[in-house]
Amino acid sequence: ETIAFYREIDEYIEWFLENIPPKTNILIVSDHGFRACDTVFFVNEWLRRKGYLNVVFKPVKKIPHHKFGRELEKTGKYFTIPSLLSKLLFLITQILPLDIFYEVYSKIRKYLPFTPTLEVTPNFNETTAYSTSSESRAIYLNVQSRFKGGNIKDSETYKTIRQNIIHELKRLKAPNGDPLFKAVLKREDVFEGSLLKNAPDIIMVPNRCMLASYFAPILFSEKVTLNDHDSKGIFIAYGPDIKKNVQVKDLRIIDVAPTILHMFGMPIPSDMDGRALIEILREESEITKRHIIYQETEKERITKILRRLKQK
Repeated sequence: ETIAFYREIDEYIEWFLENIPPKTNILIVSDHGFRACDTVFFVNEWLRRKGYLNVVFKPVKKIPHHKFGRELEKTGKYFTIPSLLSKLLFLITQILPLDIFYEVYSKIRKYLPFTPTLEVTPNFNETTAYSTSSESRAIYLNVQSRFKGGNIKDSETYKTIRQNIIHELKRLKAPNGDPLFKAVLKREDVFEGSLLKNAPDIIMVPNRCMLASYFAPILFSEKVTLNDHDSKGIFIAYGPDIKKNVQVKDLRIIDVAPTILHMFGMPIPSDMDGRALIEILREESEITKRHIIYQETEKERITKILRRLKQK
């Protein structure tokens, strides 16, 4: 089925190539790639065990359960056993360490005709670091000047905590013994610009693991075969103005927009990130010979007008 799917995609591309107007250049771009993973790492559980994250348990009012329970609900009667057991599990979590609780629960859950569920949420008043989503591959520090109820009050404490977390993450090993991360970076090593303060504080670049932000009382999943997004995507350029059989390295997704603007002969806003990829173009191309034009932003234009008014 996979091969058949790729063949179908190739047929679409073939149709475009046969039906586009002459002298048309084509760019095929993806916003991410894919990679193979053999385990899942639960980031927030690691933060919890290290004391950076505090969680609160509470039983869920509405929980999925056995078909019998759903049918019983249709009669207008209440199916209370799952709710009672969920509350019982909640009480157990207040007594047993989470690791022991999960070990016990994992052994009995297959015998249950329903799925008792607990909602696990961060207690932000006692939390220092938290990963908000699996896709972000990032950790935010609970800085007082940034978040309501933040408990990191000064820059020195912030720097110390961030460096400690980065150092500990870099030392982590996957179940097979390989380094868990290719890199663990500070936000200023990845992002730049006036909105840097809004970026996550720590960015993780996983090796062959998928990162999960949802709560689980284990650090790693069992050995699995998964596909996950990768930072290296696809960039293919084809057309009369494009060099043939050339592999260009170190392209960035932010280079796509200024490249397209330049190919259309349009000015590039001066505050736009990235650059026009001149190296993909044939030397004799009119696009190559054309000067790259940068256009001042509305903010820059207004600033100039105000300066002139002040000088008068």
